[in-house]
Amino acid sequence: MTGFPSPAQDFMQQELSLDRLCMPHPESTFLVRVAAGGGHGYPLQAGDVLVVDRARLPRRGDWALLDHDGQFSVQPLPATVPYDAAADDPASLGNNCTLFGVVTYLLRAVSAP
Repeated sequence: MTGFPSPAQDFMQQELSLDRLCMPHPESTFLVRVAAGGGHGYPLQAGDVLVVDRARLPRRGDWALLDHDGQFSVQPLPATVPYDAAADDPASLGNNCTLFGVVTYLLRAVSAP
């Protein structure tokens, strides 16, 4: 039996995968749940999930998950750190502060499950 192709055929896309979209480096990507919202002007809420990529080199304007002696915070990468030095050794920010990774996505529920 022959027929006409579906008119929607031109609009078909590949299956959408959050893994492929949000995790280009799956072996070095972590999901981190936010315990408390606010802080540093970021629109974070308790319960949000951050996708954090440890393989991505930081760029100006990126959100960074920083470790301050075991206390984690989301902040812009400090402007005092030269970005070429951060790329060579992104973990050494001084003042007992290390870069855990770059926040690449923010996942938030908009209604209760």
